[in-house]
This record gives sequence, structure tokens and C-alpha cells, in this order.
Amino acid sequence: MKVVEAVPYLCDNLSAKSGGVRWAAARALGAIKEAKSAVIPLISLLDEEKESNIRDWAAWALGEIGDTRAIKPLVNALKKDKSPDIRQEAGLALEEIAKKQGFSSRKDLIAKYKCNHRNSK
Repeated sequence: MKVVEAVPYLCDNLSAKSGGVRWAAARALGAIKEAKSAVIPLISLLDEEKESNIRDWAAWALGEIGDTRAIKPLVNALKKDKSPDIRQEAGLALEEIAKKQGFSSRKDLIAKYKCNHRNSK
């Protein structure tokens, strides 16, 4: 099996009962990087997951994949997540997406996609 062929199976595991399985699936999807079809399930995980360490990996994976659909959910996490670790990872993910999209900073990326965040350096 090619690595990209594993993406649908890994996406299925994002909703597993076991937190360890969800964590491992998010981590694996970010490592694949070409997992564009995982963006929406990872956004759902970032928005809905109760365990902060899993949300943290979901944010990281979204940054590694670099899809612009993740920008607004990541800005939302940067602004509103209760966990400072998630806010930090969301910021790092936005920086990674900015770099992949040819922007000099996450602030420029956020401005382009019309997401408002006053601390988006």
C-alpha cells in the first residue's frame, strides 16, 4: 500500500473510541503531508475533540498538510481555545501554511483570508 492510500483508513480512525488511536491517526496524517482529503476530518477533530493533546496534533497535522481550508479553524483555535498549548500549535500551524502558500508571515496570510486576530504576528 502506498502511504497516500492509507489516508481514508487513518481518517476513519480519527473517530475511534480510543484516544490513543485518534492521536496516532492525526499524527500519521500530518506526516503524510499530501493528505488533502483529511483536512475536513482534522478540522472536525480540532473543533470537537475533548482531549487537548489530540487537538494539538490535529492543529499540527493541518499545518503540515498546508491546505488553506484550515486557516479559519486554526485562527479560531488561536483566538478561543482554552489550552495555551493548542493556541501555540495553531499559531505554528498558521506559520507553516503561510510559508507553504508563499506569505512572509501568518499575519499576511490571515489578512489575505480575512480572518481577524489582533495577535497574529
